[in-house]
Amino acid sequence: MKCIAYISKAPLTKSGVCLPIGLSDIVKASNRNQRSNMTGFLCYRQGYYFQVIEGPHKEVEQLVLKISTDSRHSEPCILIDRRIYKRCFREWKVSVFDFVDQSQLFKQFIKNYKVDAASFSEQQKLGIQKFYDLKNLSYSKNYEGKNLRLIAWPDLNQISQSQTIINLCVKLTKKPYLFDQLVDDELFGTRDQVIEALDKFQNLGILTVTESEIVKQQESEIIRIKNPSSFFCAIKKFLGVR
Repeated sequence: MKCIAYISKAPLTKSGVCLPIGLSDIVKASNRNQRSNMTGFLCYRQGYYFQVIEGPHKEVEQLVLKISTDSRHSEPCILIDRRIYKRCFREWKVSVFDFVDQSQLFKQFIKNYKVDAASFSEQQKLGIQKFYDLKNLSYSKNYEGKNLRLIAWPDLNQISQSQTIINLCVKLTKKPYLFDQLVDDELFGTRDQVIEALDKFQNLGILTVTESEIVKQQESEIIRIKNPSSFFCAIKKFLGVR
């Protein structure tokens, strides 16, 4: 499956006022998404659209391509575009009135995509700020490309005792594992759920995070290039090569 989240601007009228041109048609079209096995939500506020689309990879790609050529959207700003293993939303929802509280939709979105949200650029943050305040968003450590290992068993009074967490603990106490491998195994929840568990381990002081052998090897190659051996330097000097 795939998730794409974006913000777009309603097209400007000749008078320079931002009006939701074709809003009713957009709402009708978006309500057909659930029939295509897509979930998420569409919001409109103060001249901007915010949409989260989850579903089969092909269908999501086709829908976003169609939206990108729709004249009723302008200046699209992509927030999320990646593979997912589990849906955040079970159904499709639409909220297009400023006086309707949209906070629950965004709380659910931020809760499940908080790692992505924590890495938003300033431009992306400004866009989503029109819909939801990100000032209290906590940032997670970057585990991409890192080896992870537990040096002790966590106190289960301070962390979830679910079978998934226990299985993750068993795996990480045996030997170091790459973060990417843990996510790709799909045995420990979604990417965000794995990161949430790792953050808790980190806070308990029992998680070691080290560079993977692949990264070390790449860095070693770079050092080798920057600092050639004395033998190689001697050959260059002998040949008169600088």
